[in-house]
Amino acid sequence: DMSGRGRNLVLSIGVIVVVIALMAYPLARAIVGPIDRLTETATTITKGDLSARSELVHKGVIGVLATAMDRMAEQLDKRITREKELLANISHEIRSPLARIKVAPELCTEDDATDTEIKERLSVIEGDLDELEQLIEDVFINTKLDFAESGGNENALILRRELVEIENTVSECQKRFAAAHQNHELIVKIEKGLPYLHVDPVLFRRVFDNLLDNAAKYSPKEQSVELEVTQGEKGITIEIRDRGIGIPEEDLERVFEPFFRSDRSRTPETGGTGLGLTLSKRIIDSHRGKLVALNREGGGTKFRITFDT
Repeated sequence: DMSGRGRNLVLSIGVIVVVIALMAYPLARAIVGPIDRLTETATTITKGDLSARSELVHKGVIGVLATAMDRMAEQLDKRITREKELLANISHEIRSPLARIKVAPELCTEDDATDTEIKERLSVIEGDLDELEQLIEDVFINTKLDFAESGGNENALILRRELVEIENTVSECQKRFAAAHQNHELIVKIEKGLPYLHVDPVLFRRVFDNLLDNAAKYSPKEQSVELEVTQGEKGITIEIRDRGIGIPEEDLERVFEPFFRSDRSRTPETGGTGLGLTLSKRIIDSHRGKLVALNREGGGTKFRITFDT
């Protein structure tokens, strides 16, 4: 009869619904569980714990999302750690010249201080102020490069490119080197007919000055420094070489880290802001060039810059 058929139909539909529900439950859990885990990880990261990771292994879109989130957290963790280390090092570097500047005026006002002693102490203050100014400028450039790498307008903010003749740049650097390092001779070799480079002239000169200054600081007095520019099949190569103390093989890549100094270079005479090599590499990288540190046969170091043309 019709009522019996109706009951059978309702029962059949009910059975189908229950079966579908039972089949769908594991699928729902397979989706909801990973999403809950991702949500929990994201919440933990938002609260400031950048060590949190979902460590979720999953196929499909959820797996891609989990991997992207973990990588993002890892990059943020590394970036913030680097910034904290940079700030700590900057604070350390600033403390010494500030302490000397603070003491020098007191020494200058001593009753028994001679004119010669006062001039010497004022000269020390001038040197310390120059060191602080250089450090601030290096930090400023480093910050601008960070901004460019994070999505800022690179061409407008950082790189004001022009066609630069290398011979002119080297000539200017020679004059500055001679004035700053009177105990070292700079030997220059430049191949004729070099093409112009499309670079930021201010930052490009900064790289030359940093590398030449570094070569002089770590070389014995009266030891010459060499600068050679050549053109090969693939592009232009610039090498700055010295016969100084050299760099241990395990430290050749680390010399470009902010404020890194190998054990051989930890002497009071070397000075510097600790950011020169770091900025040099970042500037060359931003121009799509390559800067590497190499040990030289017979002792010493050479820094090699290559540009594809």
